Amino acid sequence: MYLCATAHQYETDHGITLIYHVIAMQYTNFTH
Repeated sequence: MYLCATAHQYETDHGITLIYHVIAMQYTNFTH
C-alpha cells in the first residue's frame, strides 16, 4: 500500500510514465 502510494507520488512529481506505475503495482501485488 505504501509502495503504491510512493510510486504514484513519484510519478506525479517527476512525470514518470504510466508503465512505471503499472510495474510498481505488479510488484506490490506479487510481494503482498
